[in-house]
Amino acid sequence: MPYYNYLFFPVTENGGHTNNGSTNPGNTNNRNTSNQSASPESAEECYPLRIGRMAPHEAVRFHKSVFVSPLSQPVFFDRRNEGAILRELFRKLKRRELDIMKTPDITFINEDGIDAEGLSKEFFAMVSAALSGGCGGYTLFEGSPDHLLPVISEEFHQSDYFVYVGKLIGMCVLHGGAGVVGLSRALAVYMVTAEIEMASS
Repeated sequence: MPYYNYLFFPVTENGGHTNNGSTNPGNTNNRNTSNQSASPESAEECYPLRIGRMAPHEAVRFHKSVFVSPLSQPVFFDRRNEGAILRELFRKLKRRELDIMKTPDITFINEDGIDAEGLSKEFFAMVSAALSGGCGGYTLFEGSPDHLLPVISEEFHQSDYFVYVGKLIGMCVLHGGAGVVGLSRALAVYMVTAEIEMASS
């Protein structure tokens, strides 16, 4: 069985994105299941929230075409300070030094390497792990690994931390990362729809 990361983008157990599912703009609950026999994932598994109108890979491609800027931006990070990755990124977002729409050009300080997507994937894996597991004094989610919920904190709310969390999740997804794995289904539905009743049903 696959587990699910941010929103409704399915990821198989070995980490690869599934590509089955079909577009049906007219009816979000009427999925084409004719290809189920060719893939271990069912149509229901590809649309776990049952509210998407596109196959996950098509949704990602569409959002990239609309939101991702053709410009790139250099992002420097010292791997020795991995425990401070959230603090550094929150600071950059607060100061508007990080544009999540621009393609990041990742450089790990004091390391050789050119970012041909590999360094970006490694960087976003670090970001995803920090968001879901916490680091540097920031514990943002709590609960079981497959049912994470935001920590209730007035300090976090006043500091806009979860605004930054949302931006980092969006940045991860737009630029080839996995987002945050393990969010509760109710939270994922609310993030997509902003409807409390739908999330609680």
